[in-house]
Amino acid sequence: MTSAERLSELAELARPVSLAFEQALPVLAALEPLLPHGNLQRGSTVLVEGGTGLHSLALALAAEASRAGSWVAAVGIPSLGVASAAELGVVLERLVLITPPPDSLWPTVAAALIDAFDVVLLGWPEVSGSMARRLGMRTRDRKSVLIPVAAGPGGRNWHEAADVRLAVNNASWQGLGWGHGRLAARRLEVETGGRRSPRPRRTVLWLPDNRGRVTAEPRRGIGPYNGPRPVADPIPFPAASIGIG
Repeated sequence: MTSAERLSELAELARPVSLAFEQALPVLAALEPLLPHGNLQRGSTVLVEGGTGLHSLALALAAEASRAGSWVAAVGIPSLGVASAAELGVVLERLVLITPPPDSLWPTVAAALIDAFDVVLLGWPEVSGSMARRLGMRTRDRKSVLIPVAAGPGGRNWHEAADVRLAVNNASWQGLGWGHGRLAARRLEVETGGRRSPRPRRTVLWLPDNRGRVTAEPRRGIGPYNGPRPVADPIPFPAASIGIG
């Protein structure tokens, strides 16, 4: 069986994914402030860019939709793991991980997945503006949700404005002290922008918090926050004195 035939068979397995008249897919409560309507609008492109934490954020965006019955595909993101997806709440029975295809097959694979799945996480190394527009149009036509995952500032591998842009900034871990401890919680600052969110705003997420959940840190003035706090970088000391316990 050729690669094209296997992809066609996979598309049939995932179809139908959910009712077409449902115009939005749910997200975790902590992620609602990131999105203009508090959910994933069908036919939209949500660009996730930045550094540490962007893959976890992309998976977290798809978690609640998978629990509601939607199928999720991730292609070209080898660092995504089944264990991480499960910890974030993704239903593994409705998650398909696809290895990066040859350069010549990227357009075919991306289009086929958009046709077949509700949510597509796309790690295409370099997408031109014209190709990004074509994929965006196909996403709107098929009423799916496309989530390009672009490592580095500015989404340099996605050369087109997205409906929603989520930029992950200033990631810091909690749990490590003076040469001892373990990573327990990660704090991310996420800036929201894009065509459907013209006024940039910042949201602070714990992904995960010290209980393994995805939570949002309340804005100042809303009330006290009793969750985990990031640990400040310790004063530098000689490497020879470090002891990991």
